[in-house]
Amino acid sequence: MTNMHLAFSLQATEDRKCTINSEPCAMETWGFEDPEYEADIDDSELPKKHLWGAVVGCSDGSLYLFRPDLSKSAKRKPPVSKRRFSASSDLPYRRAPHLSFSRSRNASPSASKTNLTVYKSRAVSGLSKERVEAPKNFVDFEDEQEKMKGMIAERGVRDMKDSSPRSSLSPPFDLSVHRMDDAITLASVESSSPLISPPLSPTLSPQSSVSHRKHLFMRARILPQDFGYGHSIVTIRILEEGELFLALQESGKVLLFKTLDGDCVASATPGTAPAPSRVPVVSHGSGSQVMWEWKSLQVAEKDGSILVIAVANADTRTVGLGSGETDDKARVVMFELSGARENEYNEIALTKIGDLVFSGRAEGVALCQDANKIIKLYQVDITSRLLVRTLAILPLSATSLGQRQLPISTSGIPLPQPLRGLVSRSGQPSPSNETSDVPPRVDTQLELALGILSLTGKVEGLRLKSIGATTMGAAWSANELLVFSLRQSRMMMRCVIPVQPGVKFVDWLNENIVRLTCSTKIETYVLPDAKNNESHDSIEGIPTQTTTKLLSSLHISRKEVVCSGNDFSWQLLSIQTGSDGQRIVVLQQGSGKRSPRENSTTPVWSTTTSMLARDPSPPRITAILPLELALIVVGYNDGCLRKFSIEELLSSRIYDAPPVIKTADCAIVSLFAVRNARTGRRLVVGGGDDGSINFWDLSTLDFRARWVIFTEPLTQAIQLESEAAGRLQGCCLCVSGDGTIAVIVIDSFDFLYLIPGSPAPLRTLWLGSDNLMLFYADGRTRLWDVKTREFWRSMSSEKAAEMLAQGGWFSAMIGDGGAETHKGVLSALNKSTASGDPPPILLFDIPALLDKLTRGHLSPGIEKVNPERLKALLVAVHTQGLDELIDRVVSDACAGATNSVTNVGSFDAYLNHQSFCFDSSHGVWQVSPDHSAGRLLTIVSLLRALMSAGGYEELVGSLLLFYTTSLPMAVGKTYQAPNLMFLARHWNESPVADIRLAAKHLFESEIARLPDDEIIAIAEKWQHKLPCLLPDSEKQSAKAALALILCGNISIEKYSLLSSTTLADVAKSITIFLYDDTSPHRALAIELCSRGFEIWQQYFDAMEALRSLFTLATSVRKEAISVRNAGQQARMAVLQIASNNSPLFMTTLSLDILHPRSIEYSKSVMQIIAFLIRKKPLVLYPNLPRLMEAVVKSLDPGSNDDREAVMDAVTEIIALVVQTFPTVDFHTGSQRLAVGTSEGAVIMYDLKTATRLYVLEGHRKRLTGISFSPDGRRMVTLSVEECVVLVWKVGSSFTSFFHPGAPPRQGRSGSDPYKTLSFRLQNEAMLTIEATLKQVRFEWQAERSVRVEIRETMFTFST
Repeated sequence: MTNMHLAFSLQATEDRKCTINSEPCAMETWGFEDPEYEADIDDSELPKKHLWGAVVGCSDGSLYLFRPDLSKSAKRKPPVSKRRFSASSDLPYRRAPHLSFSRSRNASPSASKTNLTVYKSRAVSGLSKERVEAPKNFVDFEDEQEKMKGMIAERGVRDMKDSSPRSSLSPPFDLSVHRMDDAITLASVESSSPLISPPLSPTLSPQSSVSHRKHLFMRARILPQDFGYGHSIVTIRILEEGELFLALQESGKVLLFKTLDGDCVASATPGTAPAPSRVPVVSHGSGSQVMWEWKSLQVAEKDGSILVIAVANADTRTVGLGSGETDDKARVVMFELSGARENEYNEIALTKIGDLVFSGRAEGVALCQDANKIIKLYQVDITSRLLVRTLAILPLSATSLGQRQLPISTSGIPLPQPLRGLVSRSGQPSPSNETSDVPPRVDTQLELALGILSLTGKVEGLRLKSIGATTMGAAWSANELLVFSLRQSRMMMRCVIPVQPGVKFVDWLNENIVRLTCSTKIETYVLPDAKNNESHDSIEGIPTQTTTKLLSSLHISRKEVVCSGNDFSWQLLSIQTGSDGQRIVVLQQGSGKRSPRENSTTPVWSTTTSMLARDPSPPRITAILPLELALIVVGYNDGCLRKFSIEELLSSRIYDAPPVIKTADCAIVSLFAVRNARTGRRLVVGGGDDGSINFWDLSTLDFRARWVIFTEPLTQAIQLESEAAGRLQGCCLCVSGDGTIAVIVIDSFDFLYLIPGSPAPLRTLWLGSDNLMLFYADGRTRLWDVKTREFWRSMSSEKAAEMLAQGGWFSAMIGDGGAETHKGVLSALNKSTASGDPPPILLFDIPALLDKLTRGHLSPGIEKVNPERLKALLVAVHTQGLDELIDRVVSDACAGATNSVTNVGSFDAYLNHQSFCFDSSHGVWQVSPDHSAGRLLTIVSLLRALMSAGGYEELVGSLLLFYTTSLPMAVGKTYQAPNLMFLARHWNESPVADIRLAAKHLFESEIARLPDDEIIAIAEKWQHKLPCLLPDSEKQSAKAALALILCGNISIEKYSLLSSTTLADVAKSITIFLYDDTSPHRALAIELCSRGFEIWQQYFDAMEALRSLFTLATSVRKEAISVRNAGQQARMAVLQIASNNSPLFMTTLSLDILHPRSIEYSKSVMQIIAFLIRKKPLVLYPNLPRLMEAVVKSLDPGSNDDREAVMDAVTEIIALVVQTFPTVDFHTGSQRLAVGTSEGAVIMYDLKTATRLYVLEGHRKRLTGISFSPDGRRMVTLSVEECVVLVWKVGSSFTSFFHPGAPPRQGRSGSDPYKTLSFRLQNEAMLTIEATLKQVRFEWQAERSVRVEIRETMFTFST
């Protein structure tokens, strides 16, 4: 849910069963290597680890994700055997390599050739005094290899017994040093001996079998964007110890998913050039149009990056334009997967870096990494030679340094934008006017021929694996398998094994044991000893006699999909589908005598026949067409249509609406809307599962027309309304799944003609004059004459581009599989079949909804969102069953509405849909931190929007309190806390205010909930990514901004937990964004600066930061708004800092008034003062005398230029001050300014000379108001606290000429007021400062008479 799109699967509760609804064709697992080790794992760590799981890919492109059932994980740990290494054992316990669940790798591999990995916790567990005192009963690790040699030498392979209570993963023996007889011409296979070797591993017993904690739970079903026919899952690869997995589709698309929630984090296609540069490719023939059938996906890791190669054969439907022949070619596309270990930083990328096409078959291509971590690409060519290329990923900078290039096409033809993606393929022009002169980022060394593989027939597979210093290889055809080894570029034959057709996979358990997975059985063989063949030279020295022994054989069904637990793993897992249900089992290869299959399998996941059965009686939703929030058309598998509003669709009333009078005799699997241009009536076009096209009237749902035309269902309806359509204006082009186009006249419902499809998918159509041009995925273009309705010609994309360049064409992109384009708030994904699976998906764009709601309040012309629809949406996303009180509040507020037909899933940034399987309400919050964060953010954002609508205070308050504070306790210890990075990213980047505020609220709530040690760990993890610690090229990156969000907000909330160094780095990073005029993260710096200014002022130049805020607050206007208005934020920051740090703020403000950097900056400061006076006058009140003195001095007549520049701003400020503050008054005629202080004094200024004249001191308490008489000769001052009004003479007098700056003589006593007038008040004496600004007024009745208003009390005095 990374993009905050809610995905509602319209499926009844009884149909939501955790079953695999398509044919499995690929499976990978992780974490099943050692079921005993999981006893050492703490239950509290289960939600945080990628312990074990499985991914199943299906023929329709769907993926099923299986994870541990966390709700059942808190059970007793299985007992650990106290005799782990027994003297009665034939061999000691041995662990296969790379089976650790820890992400750390062994830094010092053992010098021994035995594949031994010992965990400290395991080595010391279970020790007792008896064990320490009786060492003879145990095997010393250091002597293990020598003792094995002795035991193997004394007892033949066939005589070995397995009587030890070993783990089910430990092999029964080691044959790595067993020597065979002298070699002869070819290997012979002994499979008929009555003495069959012991099983591959011991029988799974109840004590040591896969425990209850190894059981799986179907977590999610993933529907990729490209789904259905032609998009089958070919290969799955597990990465990063089960954290990520790659999936290759038959169409060539490579997808990278997270195993926690199935969220797609990267995607790439072979035909797409990487950004920012285009990758050149090598074509096997100029002008050839090639379609590819993708076969396998292989990976290799080096230097923090993962090299991914996708391998394909030239499709049998491929036909060269020139020759008319099909070439036997293979294609290898190379991708670099970077940032996989730093997925939290949002920097993961899958980038195409190379593309090779060569003679041969995809089955004869294998990727292998030797002991020196050198990545090598092996290939069997058409002459059966084994070739090897060394691959190296070049850094980005190296592509411009003249690296050796592969042959590429450098011609370029200008293409219209929709066509560019169609001709970016092998041997075709670059999709722009520029030449493609950028070399690939894979350095491919010249080929090296290792020898000839003497296979009979075409190669059906190639597999290589590095074991120590030796690379083991296997190549097979339909009837034989050849095993060889490579060492220092020398190839040596090991054996040839006769096989039956259908070998799927070959893997090694060690250097001398190989396992074959065939279509009907799994066989394990012991290979002849390599040391007997060392004297022979590569393939020319074929051994004269070798013997290969069959260890075990296990029969499987042809429909089973089998995979191994890990490299060198003895464990096998299989997915089985039968009449009794579905299950994933651990296969245990036993001897030939063990015939009962049940004794050799242990289920880890299963379904029953009842779960697979579906009740055919109720109608099922098979298509939806969202037109607006109040109008959604729904199609059913019985051919009916119904209309709903969004609140009805999300309730249980979806099956209650009456059906239409006449129905189509088919299941409606796609829906589109068109308009009759003549009548203006809107119509619904529906595609049936029988290939029919159906028309309904939208307003009445009356059935209008029907044709059964296609062999594949309708996938798109394109209405041609433009005059440029020519003869086809007013027609509807109905496109089927195979690219067939039916032309139908909308007004008269006439079917005109049919344009046949092509083996390649249709991508784009162009219409110009009387010509219809169709572009297909294989690069071909067909031109049809609309006037004569005849096929004109077929051409290449280059020729088509030349025709389009002449102008007069308009285009329409062809969708795939019924996926609707995202428009507005609602969109749909229709991929359903007649059975209703997968169910139609209604996509809800939450940011668009909230933005529409906000704009509806601000702009009367925009359609407003009904709050009842928001409430219905809240009911749909609310998790019922966690808290009875909350459920009761929701039920009362929503009149008992329930949600029984929608299942809330997610929709990732790559347009893949994830639907989740929950057996309880708690499961919603046990998926992943990202899923929890997305769902919480959606709920809280909707609650804020509903609160703004008013009238739902109880509902909003209860739900807001529950989801922000009580949710973790309601779910329990398996609760997946929201991802702070997810919340921080939306807080900083979302353009919707409600989402930003909701993310801020949730982030602060989560920080407050976390224990101190976790907060410190987060800060330590991210502080190294702060902008001040990154190179200049990365300082403005999204990663740097995310680090500042996390560390900055943690510093504000929990600053006492962080070191001064970290705080200093955060402060410095804030200034980097704040001072950079081009920074896209300035708004973030402003917010952090204002919220934590008291912290940062100790670590950066606080005055300089304030000055930067002054400039931003006055210079950034509304037209500069992008996501967040930096100017508005800066003004709010100034207000906050002024309120919390008044002394520093006023000092900076006063200094800048007196000593501005420039005239422009002086004006900015004056504008800040005016802004503060308008918005928060109380902030300035305590320092008003100091501020006004600085303002007066800025009018120094000694600097005429500066005085003239600021005169207008100063005049405006003085007017605002006098209007706002009763303690300041100005007399225009005399240019005198009187400013009262909190101590009771009055300071008189002369603005002509910008000087202070004198100070009048008569009040003993705070001054309340000042006012000049109209002639300027009298001034009255008021103190409500003293209940006194003082009258002062302030006009010019004779003594002023002799004593400049002295106050005028007031009377007999000189400095005393001219008059003192007392009054009595009751409650007014308790006036606050804020009240005095609004409720104290002076009104002069005459030159010497003034009326004072204090609230509702009025006094008139004579002066």
